[in-house]
Amino acid sequence: MKYFHVDAFASRPFTGNQAGVCILEENIPDDVILQKMANEHNLAETAYIYPKTSDGHYPLLWFTPMAEVDFCGHATLASGHVILSELKLEDRSVSFETRSGILTVTQIKNGYQMDFPQVMGDSCELPESLIGTLSEQTIECFWGEKLMVVLKDEAFLRSFQPDYPQIASIDAQGLLITSEGSNYDFVSRFFAPRVGIPEDPVTGSAHCMAAPYWAKKLGKSQLRAYQASPRGGEVWCRVTNDRVILEGQAITYFKAELPTVH
Repeated sequence: MKYFHVDAFASRPFTGNQAGVCILEENIPDDVILQKMANEHNLAETAYIYPKTSDGHYPLLWFTPMAEVDFCGHATLASGHVILSELKLEDRSVSFETRSGILTVTQIKNGYQMDFPQVMGDSCELPESLIGTLSEQTIECFWGEKLMVVLKDEAFLRSFQPDYPQIASIDAQGLLITSEGSNYDFVSRFFAPRVGIPEDPVTGSAHCMAAPYWAKKLGKSQLRAYQASPRGGEVWCRVTNDRVILEGQAITYFKAELPTVH
């Protein structure tokens, strides 16, 4: 099968978030093999694109090194980049059928635009396991698939040293911390050791949760965001009704052919 290693939310190599993209055509492996392959690739996500259906969508799955996930933004961006720019199978737009519904990636002048659902959380108290490290900085806390903690200070967010076992004990996919930014509308970091991702470089799905919060807080629908991981990545967000429009770039680092595995 064709395999592409893509840096998503990146305009140059070695930045943004890495994703593996596999094009499945025939002799499609079962989910056990797909998981083993994702573990072998050892990237935040490996995306698997199935042949186009009669409805015009490409079924898309995402696997971390340890688990299949319901939603992944950067690997969707990487998949759209492969379909539209590498394989040129579609003109300007491609739609993926996923566990999170139909997700669309459209090629624009400076990269790609993605139409994603908002991911909302319920207001909650800071989990006991995080009180010692985050309580003095916490403004608000929201519980959903991810735990989102809104912090007072950008400098604290950037210098935060995660305790991975502590974070893994939270009953959520991972910990998202966010604050208002000095040079951006908001900044964030995301940690998901429970699914094999200590710190994710740039997380599209996290912006689907953080952007609606900051849009309401700042009174604006268009936001410029930065994920302050060591690799780092810039994301443009637009909040509209129940959707979040994300914009970013992607670049192919290498292409390969994977052997048939059973």
